[in-house]
Amino acid sequence: MSVGAVNKSTGRSKAMVMITAVLPCAKPDNAGGRYVQWVVQAAAKYYEVFAIAPDGPVSHRAMEAGGVPRHKLFGGSPPASAAAWDQAVVRMLGIAAPVLPPWRFLAGLLRDQGTLDAIRRADVIDLQWEEYGVLIPFLRRLNPGAQIVCTFHDVLSQRYRRASEAATSFAPRVRWAWAAALARRSERKMLRQADKIVVLSQKDAGLLPPGTAEVHVITPPLAVGMGEIDRSAPVAGEVLFVGFLARWENEEGLLWFLSAVWPRIKTAVPAARLQVAGLGIRSTVSEAAREAGVELLGFVPDLEPLYERASVVVVPVRLGAGVKFKVVDALVAGVPVVTTTVGAEGIGDRSWFAGMHDDAEEFANAVLRVLREPAGAGCHSAEVREEALRVYGWEQFDDAMFHVYGSLLLESTKKPEKGAL
Repeated sequence: MSVGAVNKSTGRSKAMVMITAVLPCAKPDNAGGRYVQWVVQAAAKYYEVFAIAPDGPVSHRAMEAGGVPRHKLFGGSPPASAAAWDQAVVRMLGIAAPVLPPWRFLAGLLRDQGTLDAIRRADVIDLQWEEYGVLIPFLRRLNPGAQIVCTFHDVLSQRYRRASEAATSFAPRVRWAWAAALARRSERKMLRQADKIVVLSQKDAGLLPPGTAEVHVITPPLAVGMGEIDRSAPVAGEVLFVGFLARWENEEGLLWFLSAVWPRIKTAVPAARLQVAGLGIRSTVSEAAREAGVELLGFVPDLEPLYERASVVVVPVRLGAGVKFKVVDALVAGVPVVTTTVGAEGIGDRSWFAGMHDDAEEFANAVLRVLREPAGAGCHSAEVREEALRVYGWEQFDDAMFHVYGSLLLESTKKPEKGAL
């Protein structure tokens, strides 16, 4: 199928409008950006893609990286004169804010006639992230004939419920519980309003409420782009953490690891060394890392050398939802992985991991087993790597993308022309 396939009834190219929290680009620096770039890459066989995203640092980094599709940005940081008004709107939205797109993005989109016209002409409207699913009724009125697809990168009701359960005081516990209830109500509506809902694991599919939308599980092609990893000589005692630390689940998990797990490892193996790779480091992490003697690398554009040297990758996330891309990345690289039950959700089975524990002592013991028995751990992770490469390859993703997006085009091209037998 050629790029931008032509609609025979109208003579124009098929069009897909993608409304996304992250602008697709050639070299994304976050997990969500990687996924939307793969979607654009696969969907471009069927549609001309026009992306709509919030203006902000993430989108600016994407444009600097290059390879962005035709796009429009809305929102951005408010001018100083509007700061008070901006805060008032956020307070007015209150607890509903976690299930809504940025309000400045919405205000800009609703005022831009050119972008609204592009939505009216779209054959497919693709919504990336559950938060943008609240737009479905508006989009349906704007373009009744479009197929609407909404991708849940994670299931917000589960994410917020876990935050409520983990809260240590009454106010945040109630606030997150209310956000979880709002998200669940929104999910019920989306399952009735969308044509197709996409999730990234069978586990997430099982979390969804019943509805009329088709539910599709698309396994991200996380093996794509991973070069040949030389695991012949990992560095003894080297432990690696990778994660976007501006995401609070990653920060909470790392802080728990540094306070409850890492001291146990250092006591048993004094020569052990922990490296932390990822953007979004706040002062709380900097201080905890300094006290623990841990090296903060910041953003690392090429993780492959780190994977080659690491004896074990740790993913101590205890909150959040969805498939953790960093877990699969390490498995595909052939590195032993110790994680939590949350970190392992939707990925292979328990046998894929060198350890899967929520208790600090058990987590530390699993890491120590890898450090003390590197040969056995290495053989096991090499076997897991072969399975992960198959499960997370491009071919299966391309097939799944066809069933969600390309099949709409194929159905239209299969219809016999008027007068044909």
